[in-house]
Amino acid sequence: MADVSRKIIGEHFRKRRVELGLSQEDVAQCAGIKQRNHISRFENGLANLTINNLLALGGCLRMKLYFEDADPNTPAGFENLNEN
Repeated sequence: MADVSRKIIGEHFRKRRVELGLSQEDVAQCAGIKQRNHISRFENGLANLTINNLLALGGCLRMKLYFEDADPNTPAGFENLNEN
């Protein structure tokens, strides 16, 4: 499930970056991430980010990142994840 989640989140961040007309280099620099290829790996679902980097990217991409309580009867709270 973590691989699917990572891929969905990475795709969402990529879509937003493209909407804003930013390059991976732009976003890496804004977030203070030294290696642009780490952004590429994240967007492709191949890399994990620290919470600090995730929040920094969200700020650079003007995204609201929040946590919401999940239905306690749903395994691991992944009720809205799909592979689309």
